[in-house]
Amino acid sequence: MLRIINLQNHLTCNGSVYITMALQQKKKSRKTAPPTVSISLICDSMNQCPDALMQFIHGNLSSAEIASIAVQLQKSCVPDRQVLWTGMTREAAQKWADAHDLQTLTTAMGAYMDTKNQLCPQKQKSHAAWIDYIHGASALFALRISQGEVVTVLSNPPPQRFHPDGNTSFQCIEAPIITGELGNRAVTRIEIAHPNVAEASDFRYQIWPEDAVRSWIDEYGERPPTMPWRKVKRRKSLQSPHPATTTNWAFYQLHEPLLSPSVSRPGTCKPVQEVFTSAGGLHPDRIAKAQQHKRERADLEAKLGARLKAFGKVRKAQRVSLHQQQISATKSLKGKKRKVANRKFEETRRALKREHEKKLIEIQQDEEVAREAMKKRHRADMLHPEKRCCRPQSRTAEAPDAFALDVEANFSCFDSSHMVQWMKQLIHAFVSAWK
Repeated sequence: MLRIINLQNHLTCNGSVYITMALQQKKKSRKTAPPTVSISLICDSMNQCPDALMQFIHGNLSSAEIASIAVQLQKSCVPDRQVLWTGMTREAAQKWADAHDLQTLTTAMGAYMDTKNQLCPQKQKSHAAWIDYIHGASALFALRISQGEVVTVLSNPPPQRFHPDGNTSFQCIEAPIITGELGNRAVTRIEIAHPNVAEASDFRYQIWPEDAVRSWIDEYGERPPTMPWRKVKRRKSLQSPHPATTTNWAFYQLHEPLLSPSVSRPGTCKPVQEVFTSAGGLHPDRIAKAQQHKRERADLEAKLGARLKAFGKVRKAQRVSLHQQQISATKSLKGKKRKVANRKFEETRRALKREHEKKLIEIQQDEEVAREAMKKRHRADMLHPEKRCCRPQSRTAEAPDAFALDVEANFSCFDSSHMVQWMKQLIHAFVSAWK
């Protein structure tokens, strides 16, 4: 009997050990696949995902999130049927994509972007964590797109198609990936459309590697922005400080209107670098000026904000002081005398409030004047040198010689060649005949 009990105990102990080992083995088999294996579902090979991109993705997503998103994108994405957007609302971009049978990030992510679905992690994340999740998903989506041949981008119409600050998600995250800026595979062609122009919503043209914006301008003309650009926070960008290819960098760092109507002949395309350094784009000197102007605007806003903050502190101190005076003055009073004293303090408080409102209006007016003055100065500074030349005086019969001297002064900035001398003689002859 004792031997039977010992045998049962031995079997029980060994059985529990075997069960524990089986459960551990099952848990190991259920572990999430490594991120490298998950991303390999999107890329053709591991060499297609550079280290910089891997670090960015890991900085925004966990290993489990990378695996789930990679599987979802591999399952849902149709080759060459994706669309990226910038400078418009998500609803407008989604409506255009649905009408043209294209996939946005929301479409490709499926349940992971549907807030009504349990798979969507938005409810378990803070706002900042959810933004990081979107940025990581955008990077994986762009990496999946880069394995194809063509992608469509939606933006505002020319002349200013992208945000002047260059800090949007498209400019900082998606564009460097789809153009191969990080060393990964790039798409063959990027097309662009402008749904904000109703009659041109179906018109698509190539923007990269060559920019055919002239075809759109010849058909519909330039359309200045109807609404101001929204303010965007500076975020970590995937674009390298010294791009490997000279035809890529300006695609993300666009700060000014793309080109003027006289940049290229109808029906011709120019490389992006050539377009952006032409007369209608940004010369390197103008880029430096634009960056300097941006710093000056930031300094001005900091000063104005400090002034407004100081005024708020003074206003609060005056209110607290008045309240304390009222308490100390009415503490020993009773009945009618206390009511009269409280009424007087209430009148004083209203007068102080009116004074504060008046002062606040003055501060706001001063801020607007300072901003307008800086804007005019920056606008004049960004003009081309030939546009900043002194304008000739009015052509009056009383002072034709002054006009001729003014024209000569403008010509004096050139080298004293035979052509310049001939032009001066021609001007003098014209003025003499005019007399």
